[in-house]
Amino acid sequence: MTMPRPPRRRREARWAQPTCTGWSTKAVNNGDVDALVALYEPDACLLGPAGEQSVGLEAIRATWEGMLASGGSVAMTTRSVVETGDIAYLSNHWELTIDGAAVASATTAEIARQQAGGSWKYVIDHPYAAEVSIPDA
Repeated sequence: MTMPRPPRRRREARWAQPTCTGWSTKAVNNGDVDALVALYEPDACLLGPAGEQSVGLEAIRATWEGMLASGGSVAMTTRSVVETGDIAYLSNHWELTIDGAAVASATTAEIARQQAGGSWKYVIDHPYAAEVSIPDA
């Protein structure tokens, strides 16, 4: 008797990445604060460049409004996605460009939770976790 093969882990481990990373990139590039806020759980925490915490959807909205005020576009490259049960750790490298010039980049650390309907939402989002770089003006 042959034992059935277990499901491919690689494919399963990528579900959180397209939901969180793809949608947040699109929302940032469109300047869509509502779409960004919709990616967070009600009591989520978004960290700023100096480690300041924005907790809850209204605080997260205010933080994103400030960050998007400068315009520009962001490109993200996935570095790591690890899922276990309904929790995922994600890490991306991002670069912000304004008028064709790179103005900032960093590496993220993100924790997301799978929702009842299968989508993912951020619990903790730290866009500036490592390698923060702001070129000289």
